[in-house]
Amino acid sequence: MGRPFIDYEEEDATPSGADSEDWLKLARAVLSELGYGSDGDAGLEGLLTHFASIRKPAWKPRDGDVPEGAGLSLLDSKIGGLPFLLPDEDWPSNNGDGLSFLWQFRVQELPGPVRAALGHSTGLMQLFISEALDEDEGRWYLVRVVEESQLRPRDPAQVAAQLPHEHFELYPERAVLGFDRFMDCPCTEDALSDLPPGVGEDQAAVVLDRLASAGLYGTQSGDKLMGWPNWCQGSEWVEAETGQRYLQVVQVEGTLVPFAVGDSGTLVLQRHPTDRAVWGVSWACC
Repeated sequence: MGRPFIDYEEEDATPSGADSEDWLKLARAVLSELGYGSDGDAGLEGLLTHFASIRKPAWKPRDGDVPEGAGLSLLDSKIGGLPFLLPDEDWPSNNGDGLSFLWQFRVQELPGPVRAALGHSTGLMQLFISEALDEDEGRWYLVRVVEESQLRPRDPAQVAAQLPHEHFELYPERAVLGFDRFMDCPCTEDALSDLPPGVGEDQAAVVLDRLASAGLYGTQSGDKLMGWPNWCQGSEWVEAETGQRYLQVVQVEGTLVPFAVGDSGTLVLQRHPTDRAVWGVSWACC
């Protein structure tokens, strides 16, 4: 099941021409009001065009109350609650401690670019993470897509019997109502790492600072899909053997479920650029 890896440039994966042009108009107006640059400044215009081009769409899951009556099944998209597990598998664990279940999404309900990044068009995407993070060696996180062919209705009592122990706590169950799209910008370190030829880093940093102060530039915090990592201790991209960056797919900061990344931090999950089964992770306390 699933499909081969598809480049990020799919459907609404990149800002539309109208979106970029609107952003450029606002950026020019803000800088003009601040007295920065002048009409016909080719260098500044090239810099703004570059910043407009590196903005990426991202999505924040929108959660809500579980519907009354039937509620949510094990196969539904959900935040927290009881996940679907295969009948013959144990609860995901690390050194004997059960991983926390954060969420699961029906892949066909995800935005197109997220499906493309996963390399699947159907199935069930799930995320489990150890509260100890990587304190102990082992498999301390699990992000996966259960193939559609493996999904079968199950009795919740049977899955509950697969919990690590009778006192194991699950996050409160929430329904997934949709995914809110927004444009995300790279952090300053990422933005300054690949500037157009002839553009000075100092000038670029000043422009970024002024755009950020005006609310036109920023890396979104919180739990999100795709977009740019909200690094809090510097860029920590996972890279393939070729030096190619992994693809940013998931950011966890404890806004959908009360999962703490250290005292107050960010965890990002990134997928190998060509192998949909290989994932990397970075996290840091802010």
